[in-house]
Amino acid sequence: MVQEDKGLASYFTDSMEEDNLFNIIDNRVLEEGEKEEIIAVANLTRRCLNIRGKERPTMKEVATELEAVQVLRKATNLQLPYNVVKAAKTEMYETWDVSSSTMLKYGPH
Repeated sequence: MVQEDKGLASYFTDSMEEDNLFNIIDNRVLEEGEKEEIIAVANLTRRCLNIRGKERPTMKEVATELEAVQVLRKATNLQLPYNVVKAAKTEMYETWDVSSSTMLKYGPH
């Protein structure tokens, strides 16, 4: 398939599988967003684009995960103690679908 013939969804998922997520993200997003936030939203997006509808998250799950990203950003912006922010990140990662290869590639190391 020629690159120009790919749809945006296919291009996005292929880029994630090829470990190129940060190469396709707009520079403003890279400058303004935290790496963990970008990874979280990208993994959620990938799950939403799953061809098998039963494997896509529900709207409630999507809302919950996006709220978790916002909470983490607020906690980080408030400059809470490192251990509080780290605990929030750990809890948030545990709620994500860590079975996806992308989460393993882009998740916390």
